[in-house]
Amino acid sequence: MQTVPRPNRWDTAKEYQEFVAYMSGVADVRFLRGIVELAGGALCLLALISTFAFLRPGFGAPYLFVLGFMILTSDGYVNILKSRKIRRFK
Repeated sequence: MQTVPRPNRWDTAKEYQEFVAYMSGVADVRFLRGIVELAGGALCLLALISTFAFLRPGFGAPYLFVLGFMILTSDGYVNILKSRKIRRFK
């Protein structure tokens, strides 16, 4: 069985370094997005706690805050973890 060599994605080292620099920028954006989503999740949790502490909540608002907390925090963690994985790319 003969193995076929895989072609390189980059023709020159300069193109590869440009790609690594681009991916570093992508990692920075994903990290920042993750931090913002975690902050949004924390605000949803704070809004949920304050709604129960100071008001008699209706049916919709608490569920929206819980949903926002769950979605934003999970997406934030995923973005932070992916940014770390992208940053380690060599």
